[in-house]
Formats: sequence, structure tokens, C-alpha cells
Amino acid sequence: LVYARRVVLYLMAPIPYRNWVLFTFKLSPGTVSPHLVSHFRNHPGAGRSAKKKAKTTASASAQAQAGGDTCRVEISREIFASTQFYNGKKLLSIRKHFQKDGQWLPTKKGISLTAEQWETFCGVSAEVAACLRGGRDFGPVDLSRSKKVKVETYKGRCLASIREYYQKNGEGEWLPTQKGVSLGLDQWAKLEENMGVLTGSMAKA
Repeated sequence: LVYARRVVLYLMAPIPYRNWVLFTFKLSPGTVSPHLVSHFRNHPGAGRSAKKKAKTTASASAQAQAGGDTCRVEISREIFASTQFYNGKKLLSIRKHFQKDGQWLPTKKGISLTAEQWETFCGVSAEVAACLRGGRDFGPVDLSRSKKVKVETYKGRCLASIREYYQKNGEGEWLPTQKGVSLGLDQWAKLEENMGVLTGSMAKA
């Protein structure tokens, strides 16, 4: 029974954390048999159990990724929010990633915020969430001169866009660049859930 529970925990864990599960419970990939995988995935109670445990361990997963003065939390399968140092300055990055050789690596599709920009961002998070739930446009709110957050409908989906903008010839209308990321309601809720962990990490010099 204990072994079965460990297999369930392995299956529940996001892909980047599975090696940690294997190490902690002294499992090896070969011991997680295809028959057990199939059984637990198709068991009537497996989905309900996984969802219930996932909710209670979301913050714990974020804490587990905290190391030293930086941390990383999973917003969705390909999007992570992380704190990091760049040129001696603490930044918070919300960015798409891709997998290579079992590791998640950052892409250019994302945005980095300073502590002041992150504070402004957190200040409007509740209103952004309300607009996402209600399908209403919101903003843009300036995080800096060129970085903005807004809620808009794109291809039938209501999304929160955190993005850098530019002006042609330094004047006129602000136009979006590729440097940014768009989040749906579920992804935004996940980000909000972990704002405390991220803010605490940003406060560490």
C-alpha cells in the first residue's frame, strides 16, 4: 500500500519534480511499472484524489522550489514565474519555457519586473482576476514607461497580457512587442496563489 501511494505521488507530480519524488522515496523509474501507471490513471477515484491533493500541495511545491535567495513556481505546464539576479539586480520573471534533455529552459517570450514593478503588478491583481472572470477588458496599467498589464479578448479568450510596448519614432500610439506573456484565468489564479512566495523571495536582497 505504501509503495502504491508513492507511485500515485510520482504520477501526480509535475514533470520537473518527478526526479525529486523518485529520489525522496527511493523509487527508480524501472519500478514504476506500466501496469501500475495504467491502473492508477484509470481508477475511478484517481482523478478526484489527484485534484484534491494538488490543491493542498500547490504552495508546498512553490516552497520546495525556493532555494537561497531565489525561487521558481509553475504557473502552467510551460510557464514559470521565478526570481533571479541579473547584473546584480533582483528581478521577477514570468516566462514561457521549453524542455531540453529533461530540463526546462527559458524562451524570449516573457517579461522581467523589478521589485517596484512587481509591487504595482500585485496591487492590481485582484481587479485583473475579476475582469478575467467577468470577461471584461481592463487597463492598460503602467508598470513602467514601457511595461503594461491589461485584460483583453483575443481569439475568443479573455487574457491578461503582461507585455513591453514601444512607440514608433518615440511618439504616438504604444504598440505591443513580442516581449511578454498572456495568462488565462486558471494561470492567473495560480500566479495569485503563489504571490506571497514570490514577494517574499523578491524581498531577499
